[in-house]
Amino acid sequence: MLHEERCRPVHYGSVAEAGRAEEREADAFAAELLMPEPLVREAVREHGPDVNRLADRFEVGRKAMQARLRELGLEERHSGM
Repeated sequence: MLHEERCRPVHYGSVAEAGRAEEREADAFAAELLMPEPLVREAVREHGPDVNRLADRFEVGRKAMQARLRELGLEERHSGM
């Protein structure tokens, strides 16, 4: 959806660099689509920042939910020992 016009090789920079940038854009797009900020914030208010529970609720992977919580500043804080 983000780069439909890019069905041809990249003519500037390295293909690997362009691919990484597009992958980051795709990840951000997917996060917004699958885990919209208002719904994630509401879920955290209701249930706390339990990554496993939230991942199940939004039907996403644990790593994706951890990243989203971190991005939104909602990740669970652990006290160091």
